[in-house]
Amino acid sequence: MRVGVIDDDEGMRDSLGALLQAHGLEVCLFGSVEDALAEGDKLFALSALIVDQHLPGLSGLDLIRRVADHDIATVLISAQLDNKLKAEALKAGARAALGKPLDAGLLLAAVNSGRYA
Repeated sequence: MRVGVIDDDEGMRDSLGALLQAHGLEVCLFGSVEDALAEGDKLFALSALIVDQHLPGLSGLDLIRRVADHDIATVLISAQLDNKLKAEALKAGARAALGKPLDAGLLLAAVNSGRYA
């Protein structure tokens, strides 16, 4: 399974990548939504995508809306997650919306199966 991580915080991006790799997942890391979109086919070949909400340029929610018609399980993450943002993300097609600091178990479950809010 190939999972993309989009976060402008390099430390967070690398930590998430290491966590996913430790659980046997192949990982693609991106610093912005625009970087991920520039990869085109590589982005749309992902099985799952973890994206931070607050990014320079397009937001995580913007990307979730753009990939909603593709078979990519998306997980929105945010340090400022509130009920409104969570509801918007789930309505847009996200599998989960999780607050930072992240619970690794919930994140892995959301990437691998089911819907967790």
